[in-house]
Amino acid sequence: MSRWPNRFFELLPRKRTVDVLVIEMTVLLKPILAIGNFFVRRIMRGRFHWLLSRNVVLLEIRGRKSGRLYLVPVNYREFDGGVSVMTYRWRKWWRNLRDGDEIAIWLRGKRLSVRVEMVTDDHEAIAAALLDRGWVRKSIANAKAEEAVLMRLRRVDR
Repeated sequence: MSRWPNRFFELLPRKRTVDVLVIEMTVLLKPILAIGNFFVRRIMRGRFHWLLSRNVVLLEIRGRKSGRLYLVPVNYREFDGGVSVMTYRWRKWWRNLRDGDEIAIWLRGKRLSVRVEMVTDDHEAIAAALLDRGWVRKSIANAKAEEAVLMRLRRVDR
């Protein structure tokens, strides 16, 4: 019998079993999500945007090193004067954004210019946003807030 499975788990960081499941699920779901995101991008920029616009916003992000344009569909919540978006720290797309950057978003079929406000260190604000969205229970909101990033997108007046 091969010792590969045991060595595989020895190489992973010793945090929690949940982290191993996240890694495995990410690897398994990545091709499925890529296909789904392809269709979401097409729908959000077309005339049938109303099918998804209640929950999804499409972010246009330029890569810092490559300069490539990325179209990232994410869930959002509206607040006074803008839109808030959340993601996990282990995802990579949000690292191309800096506080004060100006990006374009597709919201309800319209392309808008917004300014980014990054919230990475204020765990109380992130926990409150997680609770507001109903993504976590109150008992684990503070623990999950350390693993999340909150971005507030405010419309730029021109």
